[in-house]
Formats: sequence, C-alpha cells, structure tokens
Amino acid sequence: MAVFHMYGDESGKGHQSDYTSFCGYVAHISVWQGFGELWHRLQMKWQVPAIHMGRIMSPDKKDDAWKRVKADWGVTWERKRDLMLAEFSLLIRNSPIVSIGAIVDSAHFRKAGGGHDRIRGEESNGRPDD
Repeated sequence: MAVFHMYGDESGKGHQSDYTSFCGYVAHISVWQGFGELWHRLQMKWQVPAIHMGRIMSPDKKDDAWKRVKADWGVTWERKRDLMLAEFSLLIRNSPIVSIGAIVDSAHFRKAGGGHDRIRGEESNGRPDD
C-alpha cells in the first residue's frame, strides 16, 4: 500500500468570489521529510517565516513577520525577495512532488456542504483570515 500526503491551500474567498481554486502538491510520504528539511534550511538561510505569497507580495498589509523582513532588508527588499523565491521555486522544481489543482464554483461548494467555516468567511480554526 502506498501512502501519499498532499499539502494545499485555497485562493479566493468563497463568500466573495464566484470561484475558488484549491492547489497544492502531492508526493509519496517518504518524499516529504527530505523536502521539509530542505525547505526549512532555505527558511533558515533567508531568515524568513512561513512562505505565503499573499504576504510576500503585499508585506505592508499587516503588521507581521513579513513586514519586519521587508523592513530588515530595506532597499534590497525586491532583489532579495526575488532571489529567495527563485531558490524556493528551484527546490520545488527539482523535487519529486506533483502539483495539483482544481477550481470549484463557490456557491455550489457552499450549498453541497463541502466548505468548512473559512469558505463561508468565518474563522474557527485559530488562523486569521488571510
């Protein structure tokens, strides 16, 4: 029996958008430990928090770790950001993981009961709405 893990996230707000995309990566369970170690090394190298494209591309929207990284990097922010993203992208590209994705009709998804509280715009899992 093979065991696979998937890491994914949604894009778009189900309560504000007609469509929501669910995308991520899937790989055999044996791949994730090594990938995770390499990912963590890159985070340590760059001294950055969890990679979240919304935060990286708009670091001034919230007073959080990404806003502090931008302040620390100062005038080199855009150059360093792009170099950092290139390194993370290269790790993904060279790893035996597969990208997956689907786009769903948000209204149908809510009606079918498939959405949890986040898809309705509420937050019940302790994570801030992002």
